[in-house]
Amino acid sequence: MIVLKDCFDPILKDHLEIIKKYKKIGLYIEEKGLADKNIRLKMVRKMIRPYRHVEIVNRIKDDDKIITYDFTNSYQKIYEGRLYLLPKKIRYDVLKCDKYLEKIVSNYNHGRRLNHVYSMTNLALDIASMHHVDVEKIKICAMFHDIYKQIDVDEARKMMNKYFPQYVKQDVALYHQYLGAWFLKHYLGIYDKKMYEAIMYHTTGECNNSLAMIIFIADKLDPSRGYDTSYQMSIVKRNLKKGFELVKKEQIEYITKVEGKKLGTA
Repeated sequence: MIVLKDCFDPILKDHLEIIKKYKKIGLYIEEKGLADKNIRLKMVRKMIRPYRHVEIVNRIKDDDKIITYDFTNSYQKIYEGRLYLLPKKIRYDVLKCDKYLEKIVSNYNHGRRLNHVYSMTNLALDIASMHHVDVEKIKICAMFHDIYKQIDVDEARKMMNKYFPQYVKQDVALYHQYLGAWFLKHYLGIYDKKMYEAIMYHTTGECNNSLAMIIFIADKLDPSRGYDTSYQMSIVKRNLKKGFELVKKEQIEYITKVEGKKLGTA
């Protein structure tokens, strides 16, 4: 039997193209990989279900013909968040895996910013649980909300001119929320409107769907910022919308009075 040997970390569109070339082929999944083998195995099984000529083999026999390819470049692109290179069926599966999720985020955020992302995500998940909001969607939005926060200003402005020219005149500190939404749609391949809005307006608070309110609140009340937010959190626990309105009001006051800026104006 012809056997394609690889880590399938995760299974790529490239793998499927190779599989289609053979009348019968086995897949041998190597032990070593970024994600646990069982997670990778589950995704492979999901993707080969329509192909009856493919089977997963647990060992390689002496008369098997082993084929291997160098997918290093493709995997690197996946770890940069370019999930459009993956079959659509497993994109969410990849994002549900902490190993992949953390790898992608750490390629963009580091130091105190990365600490903020993890701290803010934990708070967002707590708030989501309180109000019975989809924790999987919240986790993705929270982990990627600052994905372009540390991008070079010139590069950010270049991207804004290309994708969001209507917002270029806003303060550069706001660029990352728009570019983060772009990343969600064009890199991760997620087209959920509410998730898009949650990242798109996480700094300005211009959207009040449940996902957006939680991301906005968690970003501002993140414990790693070092502020006493016990009063605000007490309101958030009782009523999400009232908590959101309170936090937004305080944010606007801080931005206008302390920093002398306007929030969300073109």
